[in-house]
Amino acid sequence: MDLNRAVGMVLVSLVALAGCGDGGADAPSLAGDLRAGAVPEGVTACHAKAHPQPDGSYAKLSDTGLYCDISRGIVDQDAKAYALRYSLWADGADKLRYLKLPSGARIDTRDMDGWIFPVGTKVWKQFSLDGVKIETRLLEKKSDGEWFMMPFAWDDAEQDAYPVPEGEQNAHGTPHDIPSTGQCQTCHGRTADVLNGVAALELASANPRGVTLAKLVQEQRLTDPPRSVVRFPGDPVAAKALGYLYANCAECHRGPEAPAGLDLSTSVEDTEVETTRAYVTAVDQPLRIWVGRGYTLRIDPGHPGGSAVIARMSTRVPANQMPKIDTEVVDEQGVQTVSDWIQTLK
Repeated sequence: MDLNRAVGMVLVSLVALAGCGDGGADAPSLAGDLRAGAVPEGVTACHAKAHPQPDGSYAKLSDTGLYCDISRGIVDQDAKAYALRYSLWADGADKLRYLKLPSGARIDTRDMDGWIFPVGTKVWKQFSLDGVKIETRLLEKKSDGEWFMMPFAWDDAEQDAYPVPEGEQNAHGTPHDIPSTGQCQTCHGRTADVLNGVAALELASANPRGVTLAKLVQEQRLTDPPRSVVRFPGDPVAAKALGYLYANCAECHRGPEAPAGLDLSTSVEDTEVETTRAYVTAVDQPLRIWVGRGYTLRIDPGHPGGSAVIARMSTRVPANQMPKIDTEVVDEQGVQTVSDWIQTLK
């Protein structure tokens, strides 16, 4: 067997293993219309064509190249559905995600924690509540360092969606707020190349459908495949908490410019919980801001009730809540996930 092929097969096996042992029943699922390139029975697979306006924007969602037939929900076969191992809380909204890479292009993964995407990459994320489509967000890489970001609000008949650059409060009469393009910049400004979630730790799943890290390796879509198993470190309780913090907090709290020095990220290179930035900068660390409210530590080992992180996750008072935007409902399950981990710390 060719040596390069053998190494590639080993890497695919290692990546697939990453989907085991750090989430169990919480691993993502892709069912029904989440199937990659889902096409209804009897319909020929299709390629959608984008129809941008002269300035590169789009008049409606159906022009962006996601749908071959938006009224029937027929998606371009090259727009691959994907699910994240740990998802950003969105007040209970259901989400569909699609990734479309330019033909033959590869993601620059020399830094496995900071992927750089090829020009032409598109990502869509649809939000629904109680089965009603509310919005779909598009992120498209137009050139190096330039991304087009736009939320599209679905019409009442769910036949198409239209750009809302200023956002929309209580869209479709629901509690869901569509963010403005400025708010999109706020949440997507700290990653290496804009996209949150399309990353090694989040795509390292044993899920048989949709985009996964293993499939990207197998399809030679990464310039530098991972050299070892990719997973959140620790036992299932710790891994789940680190994954939750990574998905819900590290969008802002990451890197050398993380607010107040609180970096809640995890690196692919981390093999121990205690080496993660989330542990180092939060556990048994004194508050620098939000002081005078009865809390002294960011995370008080063994005491979730004495941890400022839990207090801020547990409120939706605007001046105190975390995350600061895009949520009006406390994620009780998320609070419990992080509390369970804190309870184990000594």
